[in-house]
Amino acid sequence: MKTPLSQTNVKSQKSRIFLLLSFGIPMLFLAVGLVLQNVHPFGDQQILVVDFWHQYYPFLRLLHEKLQHGGSLLYTWDSGLGSNFVSIFAYYAASPLNLLTALVPETFLRDAVTLVLLLKVGFAGLFFACFLRGTFRRNDFSLCIFSVMYALCSYILGYYWNIIWLDTVALLPLVVLGLVYLVRDGKCRLYCIALGLSLFTNFYIGMFTCIFAVVAYCCLCVCYLRWKQLPMRTLAMAGCSLLGGALAAIVLIPTYYALQLTHSVNNAFPTAVQFYENWRTLAANLISFHEPTSKDGLPNLACGVLPLVLIGPFLRSGRIRIREKIMAVLVLAFLMISCNCNVLNYIWHGFHFPNMLPYRFSFLFSFALLTVGYRAFLVVLEEKCRVWDLLAMLAVTVGVFLIAYNVQENRAVYWTAALMLLYTGIMLLAYRQIFGKKMLYLAVSIVLAFEMFQNVKLGTETVSTSAYTGYPASYTDVENLLEQIDEQDETPFYRTELSTWYTLNDPALYGYHGVSQFSSMANENVTKWIRSLGFPASEAGNRYYYGGGTPVGNAFTGVRYLISRASTVLDDSAWEQIASSESCYAYRNQYDLPIGFRANAALLEYDPNPEANPFDNLNTLFRLATGIETPL
Repeated sequence: MKTPLSQTNVKSQKSRIFLLLSFGIPMLFLAVGLVLQNVHPFGDQQILVVDFWHQYYPFLRLLHEKLQHGGSLLYTWDSGLGSNFVSIFAYYAASPLNLLTALVPETFLRDAVTLVLLLKVGFAGLFFACFLRGTFRRNDFSLCIFSVMYALCSYILGYYWNIIWLDTVALLPLVVLGLVYLVRDGKCRLYCIALGLSLFTNFYIGMFTCIFAVVAYCCLCVCYLRWKQLPMRTLAMAGCSLLGGALAAIVLIPTYYALQLTHSVNNAFPTAVQFYENWRTLAANLISFHEPTSKDGLPNLACGVLPLVLIGPFLRSGRIRIREKIMAVLVLAFLMISCNCNVLNYIWHGFHFPNMLPYRFSFLFSFALLTVGYRAFLVVLEEKCRVWDLLAMLAVTVGVFLIAYNVQENRAVYWTAALMLLYTGIMLLAYRQIFGKKMLYLAVSIVLAFEMFQNVKLGTETVSTSAYTGYPASYTDVENLLEQIDEQDETPFYRTELSTWYTLNDPALYGYHGVSQFSSMANENVTKWIRSLGFPASEAGNRYYYGGGTPVGNAFTGVRYLISRASTVLDDSAWEQIASSESCYAYRNQYDLPIGFRANAALLEYDPNPEANPFDNLNTLFRLATGIETPL
């Protein structure tokens, strides 16, 4: 991408007002969308839904407790019988913004997490503006226009509840800007730091950034470098990439070893190439005014109508070199094909087919399309728009309409076509010199504000909310019982569980040493062992949880106390009631075992078979541990 033809004056270059606006405007739009959804403190709803409700918040609460009260960041007993906390931290809680939550009490933690979400969206806009300013050496209101579209693209609006991914999505523009500096100017620092931070905040989405960095580097070399510069720049890029990874090694190395114990490590490469969707259906998802994918569906590709309109001038303009056009088309085509081809999709996701939340790398398409759109927008501004640009915009508008009509929601198709015509009309007024640059920016901003507001409204409605009051259920009563238990039991360690689960991470949510865990980093061998004893567990290996057990199962998992939130337990021969709080009751196990106990060496021969009869497994486990042959 060759830098545009003129530059703003020095005084404007030093101004940071456009960066601040790029940070604040998307935050404001999303905040308004959440207010309309009655999110607390403006109502009795919260942003905790799906895995945010079951996983992310419980682990954030666990981190919050460690930050405020101290505790190991390497290990935790409050999840899954005891777990490697480094891997949990690396996947769910490594965002530096989470440190801000330590400043508030747990009562306001959910509100703090909502604020952190808004900050992440704001940083996505800010960093994209930094990318445009550094790459194209421009500093005016055009930065805000395109940064808002990146920060509020359909990927973010559909997946914002997946708050753990947003840091790396926001950092992508800084990584690519670092590559621009490396290739164009020979400066390495920004690329190293941005890549390291991207991998640190979330190694999984950071993997997509690494792959895209290679693609972007190739494009930048074609656009910027002479052949004799290529070897040294390539060595610098490779060295800086390794250094960036080294900066995040404190979480990457232990996480790598933890991943070897998960179910996700066992995958089979696709044997045949297949395509998921009709290409017209896929392309139709580029338009605005339709619900984004929040769980399952098409890839989130939409990032605004304006970059679609500008594809025409980008391909037509003689001021943009052929090599730039070829690189742009190849990158967009590659990302589009990746969203539709099973083999490429499998490779992108770390040689794994994800469960729900498809095409997790599709934000890269929005980034590439907005970069292409901005390049064309600047050329149109410099050339004051020409008749051929207007005809190209009209041609693209007709093409988009024909592709999306009767494929995407027609209401969305009509609105998109209307806005494309409106943008074309604004450019026509600029061409006729009725609009100057300021009026053009104002007109584009008004249309964009309408579009973004509608998309934010659709996004927040699609993602939905959950009830703020009552999360988690009977929290005060459970906390009272946990305190009563702690006062009665002077031993240094014991396990507790709830008779019925509320989330799949109740130990982390309520704060007790428990059995349950739902985590992408769950140890598959533990899952199999738990499942073999008859406890609920997933065949996918990523979750197991306490749902009441036999006396033998409770003994071997070390569950000493049981809290019932709704009713008394039925098995009063095994459980003795010791405390109550309102409608909640606490019980002590009459046959519990400590965390360590003596057993026959034959116990090492136990081979947990989750597919076998759990009662047979329990008999075998007991026989091997004690030498008693009589079945229980």
